[in-house]
Formats: sequence, structure tokens, C-alpha cells
Amino acid sequence: MHTEPSHLTRPASDPVLREKKPKENLKQRAYLNSVTSMLDYGTTQVVGFIVNPFLVSGVGSVLYGVWQMLGQMTGYAGLADTKAIQVLKWSIAKKRDVVSEDELRSYVTSALLVTAFILPLILIFGVILSWYAPYITGVSQEYTDIVRLTCAILIGALIINRVFSLFESVLRGMNLGYKRMGLRAGIILFGGVLKITALMLGYGLVGLAVVQVFVALITGLSLYYIVKKNIGWFGFGKTDTSNVFRFGKLSGWYMGREFAKMLLLHSDKIILGVIAGPVLVTTYALTKFPALTIQGIVTNVIHGMKPGLGTILGQKEYKRVMTIRTHIMTLTWLITTALGISVFLFNESFINLWVGGEYFAGKEVNLLIVLMAIQYIFIQNDGGIVSLSLNIRTQVYLSYIAAVLTIVFSYFLINQFGILGLCVSIIGGRIVLSVGLPMIVKKRLESDKLVDFQMMIRPVAVSIVLLTVSYLLADSITVHQWTYLIPGIVVSITATLFICWFLGLNPMQRSELMNIFKNLKIFKTD
Repeated sequence: MHTEPSHLTRPASDPVLREKKPKENLKQRAYLNSVTSMLDYGTTQVVGFIVNPFLVSGVGSVLYGVWQMLGQMTGYAGLADTKAIQVLKWSIAKKRDVVSEDELRSYVTSALLVTAFILPLILIFGVILSWYAPYITGVSQEYTDIVRLTCAILIGALIINRVFSLFESVLRGMNLGYKRMGLRAGIILFGGVLKITALMLGYGLVGLAVVQVFVALITGLSLYYIVKKNIGWFGFGKTDTSNVFRFGKLSGWYMGREFAKMLLLHSDKIILGVIAGPVLVTTYALTKFPALTIQGIVTNVIHGMKPGLGTILGQKEYKRVMTIRTHIMTLTWLITTALGISVFLFNESFINLWVGGEYFAGKEVNLLIVLMAIQYIFIQNDGGIVSLSLNIRTQVYLSYIAAVLTIVFSYFLINQFGILGLCVSIIGGRIVLSVGLPMIVKKRLESDKLVDFQMMIRPVAVSIVLLTVSYLLADSITVHQWTYLIPGIVVSITATLFICWFLGLNPMQRSELMNIFKNLKIFKTD
């Protein structure tokens, strides 16, 4: 009896029967995804640059500091997240070509169910946080209700973002993040206009929080439209208990790392506000804005290198990983030194023109904030390698030690030295990571020597000289017009890059970096 070959009787959803698609251009997609991320980040910073002066003048120094604190506080509610959205993204990325479309839809349903289960916990945490927010921020009685309502609305925005982030995870899992290019940037710009409008109409912090909710809704609905338009299989399918449990399984070390990260990176304004009051938070946040911008730029650039690095690490090509790490560290030093020196030299003039000289925290604080940003970027470089190794236990331990030290130092130093004490505390606490993470990387990569101290002499010497000269010149550099400030910053960055390139790097290092710039083969992903 004649029977049809088994491959002819497979369901249409079987991956074997799917229409054969052209091979993905991974390099092009990686580039487009990176451009999309940088566009979003750049737009966020531009909008922050425009909106912050309206914020400061619209709500005052006290409530601006409170707004900054609430932004960090509501982030803690997100710690109740099971990271099912992340599981969805990586599951789709790994299995999109080897499982059926029905299976992919079951992943989406499982992630949605787990997210729905966890939302009540976030809501309960949010209610508690909103009630105690006035006491944490230290506001007077007249602002109690406003602060509680604002915090509650921000928790609502967080929940909306959590739900709709499911669609972005699908998009990223399919390596189509670039399909939203310009969308989020446009929404961010629109949100900035709404914030200014809310302030001008006198709605204050509550109005700003409502804008956050509206922006979250528009972003989520837009992402849903893009996913439906570009991913034919997208939808909700049948799932089972095993899938739901797999997506809902909590990773203790991962959650531990997230909490430690929150303590390290998103507690500085809360600590300062609780100990010294929200007014100092305003000065600190505004002075920190340019340094935070360069920190984000460099981190986004380095983040774009991780996928290729992860592939090489997974193949256990440790010597190649070591070479890449050396190049990343050299490139990081080059960029952060040029940008950091320029921020240090011109930040006072920038703050004076932007929001007013009274919000500049001082030359010493300015220097420490720049050093904090640079320290964080280097920590992220090695932290990323450790994370890619999927063995983060020691990293989590070190992160908690650094966080505890930072909090303890802050308790004793902020009362006496204010913002300066906070900066010293943060740098001092993070030294644990600055020393510990390279040691972990050395062990993971089975290397006898992680750092070539002879290669470091020139960069370190050049950095010390540049910082010293900049510190001596800082008081004498005052710019009173934007038309002079912007060209001055460009000249400073260019001159510093020139000095670092020719005096800080030897011929071999320059040659290696030039080869990277020419062909980028070291980050080849296909």
C-alpha cells in the first residue's frame, strides 16, 4: 500500500515546511539594532536636556529632588518581576528556527500568564511604597498627598510597561528590534512636549506621572502593531503547566544580581535624599546629567559588542576573548578619557547656561562624578564577560559587598560632606568590583595574566597628567554663551583624543584599533 512520505503529512506550522527565507544578514541587523538603541538613548538625553529646566522652574528644587527619588523608588517594585519576559526573548531567539509556530505562540502565552501572576505582587509592593513615599522623601505635610498620588501613578506606569514589554521581547527575540527604529524616539519627544505642557498648566508632579502612564500606553500599543505587522506567527496559543512553570521558574542568582544592581546603581538619589534632603538631590542630579550621558553612550556602544563576544566565549576561545577584552578596555579608555575631560572642564559652564549656576555642585564633586562614570563603565566591561559565562555567583557576592560598603560609607560621610561624601562612598564601595571582577574574568578565561602592566604605564600616565591639568584649568574656563560652549566642547574632545591616541597608546595598540575600525571582524557574528 502506497503511503505519502512523512514529510508531506506534517502540519503547515512545522518549521521544516516553512517557506525558506533568505539568510539573515546578522551584521546588518546588529548594526541596525544598535543604531535603534542609540537613537532612543540619544533622544532620551535630548528630551531630558530640554525638559529638566522646565521641571526645576515648574516644581522647584524640593519637588524636583522628590521626583528624582520617586523615579528610583518605583524601580524597586520591578524587583518582584520573575523575568519571564527575558525568558521569552531568549527562548524565541534560540528556538525560532527549530520549533513550530504553535510552540512559539505557546511561549508567548506562558510568558503572559506568568506576568499576570506576578502583577498583584508588584501592585501590593507599590501600594506600600506609595503610602510611605512621603516619609522616605522627607517632604513636609503639605506635599504628602501629592507625593503618594504621584508614586501610585508611577507604579501604574511600571505595570503597563511590564505587560507591554512582552511585545518588545518577541520583536527582539526575532532579531527585529530595528523595526521600531524612530518609533520610541518619536514617542519620547512627544512625551517631552506633554511634560512641558503639564508643567505650564500647573499640574506638577501628578501631571508628570500621568504623562508617564500615557507614554507607556502609546509605546506598548505601537509595539503591538509593529509585532503584528512584521511577525506572521505572532499570537496566543495553547500552553501547558510545564511551560508555565518553566517560564515562571525564579533564578535565585539572577534575581539576587538584579537587587544588588538596583542597590548599586539606583539608590544614590534615595540615600542622599533620606540623609540630606531632596534639595541636594536636585543639585546632584543636575550636575551628574552630562557624566551620566557619556556613561550611557559608552555603555551602549560596548553593549552592542556582547552578542559576538558571547558566541566566542561559548566556543571556549579564551585567548580570543582575552584579545577582545584588551581591545575593548583600550577603546573604553580612549573614549571615556576624551569625553570625561571635556565634561569636567565645561560642566560648570553647561550647568550655568542650562539651569543656573546655583545648581552646580562644585569642582571637586564634578571631578568625582566623572570618575564615578568612568569607573562604572570599566566595571560593566568585565561584568558583562562574567555574565556571559553564566556563572555569576561570585559576582553577586561582590556586588552585595560593594552595595553594603557604599551604604555604610554614605551614612557616615554624607552628613559631614554632603554630595562629596556620597561620591566618595560610591567610588569606595565599587572598588570591590573594580578589583574583584578582573580576578573573576582571569579565572573564567583560564589566563595566567590579565593585565600587561607595561602596556598600562602610558595610558595611566597620560590620564593623570590630563586630569591634573584639567583640574588646574577648570576655574579659569567660563563660557557664557551656547554658541561658544558647543565648539569648545568639540575642540576639547578632539584635542584630548589626539593626545590620548598618540601619547597614551603605543604603535601596536594604534594599529590594532585601526584594524578594528576598518573591518570590525573581531565582532563578526555570522
